Amino acid sequence: MDEHTKPRGLEWLMKQPQSTQTAIIQDLLELGRIVANGVMQQEVSSLAGERYTHEKPHDGRYSRHGTNPGSIQIGNQRLPIEVPRVRDTSNEECIRLQSYAELHKADQPGEELLNAIALGVGTRNYRSIVETTADAFGLSKSRVSTLVVEQTAAAYKHLQERSLSERTFVALMIDGKTFQREQIIVALGYDLDGVGHVLDMIQTSTENARAVGDMLRKLVRRGMKHGTGMLVVSDGGKGIIAAMKSVFAGMHVHQRCRFHKAENVASYLPEAIQAEWKMRLFTIWKIDDYNEARAQLQQCVDQLSLINLSAANSLREGFEQTLTLQRIGMNKLFARSLGTTNRIENLNRQMARLTRNVTNWCTTDQRLRWASFAALTAERRMNKLHNHKHVKNLANSISEFLRKSKRSKTS
Repeated sequence: MDEHTKPRGLEWLMKQPQSTQTAIIQDLLELGRIVANGVMQQEVSSLAGERYTHEKPHDGRYSRHGTNPGSIQIGNQRLPIEVPRVRDTSNEECIRLQSYAELHKADQPGEELLNAIALGVGTRNYRSIVETTADAFGLSKSRVSTLVVEQTAAAYKHLQERSLSERTFVALMIDGKTFQREQIIVALGYDLDGVGHVLDMIQTSTENARAVGDMLRKLVRRGMKHGTGMLVVSDGGKGIIAAMKSVFAGMHVHQRCRFHKAENVASYLPEAIQAEWKMRLFTIWKIDDYNEARAQLQQCVDQLSLINLSAANSLREGFEQTLTLQRIGMNKLFARSLGTTNRIENLNRQMARLTRNVTNWCTTDQRLRWASFAALTAERRMNKLHNHKHVKNLANSISEFLRKSKRSKTS
């Protein structure tokens, strides 16, 4: 029996010198162990009677039978402890103490341990992040792995089933990323308070319209509301564009990611002038007046036609969609937050970082479980949209723009 876990009760504590009593009281974990030992000994006495007495309750049915190593939960700490054994002489089997069952709770790591695993600590290394005082007693690697499967499965179920009807979403970002050698497409929504929510994710071979459309229709079935219009931000993938036109026809405006567009244009140019052209494009996109920004962007197309026709065609494609925030009058407030897909790209990077220590990928179920767990972990740390206090103005501007567009089409 380990000296550190040897059963000690309050009676033992009261016999110690005052300095020892004070030190133990200051060590709340050790004090918790002492109290736990006392509680279990009380139950043992109620079953087997006091030590060294012939007066036994229950007609002597129960008897002390040594101890077994065990553990108890105190807050987020699991402490090793010696658990008294009580034998039932009627069947020669040991019974489980009810007090120990309560103190032990579920044999699972505390929230801090699971969070550490979520932050990228592999299950093979989990012991290193448990405090020495807890000793991680009773937490085998296989048990932790099993519990992580349960936790990640619960995260995936929660992500797929949580209601979206309690919020109105004003902006939606969609992006696909190769996630552990497989394509995962994620939908990230921002509500009227500027708060980000991971809405859904799917695994698919490409960003094709059918798969993305099915995901968006599922979001609508789950109650996703977008008022009288929504801003959709994407990198310009044809499948994503086709899907959102099909699902949100006449109820959305599309902002093309400016970062991706600048990178695409520059990729056709000599390396020596790539940075110059990217800076020039972003300078234009900072202009809040739509007509002025459009005129300068057209000049860029004309000049690029003389330098590299492929670069000019790249800028011409999706030209208007890079100026959507200007067209609805919200560029000054939301160019930083919604002019690019940087926010969902950041989510994807965090998901990759949080799962970097998972080395053995086996099934789709495992990928989606871990991706969901990582996404929901990252979601808790997301910042609100820049200028989030003006999100309602954004919603009104989108609604007004769509109303005018419908009126001009019918006139």
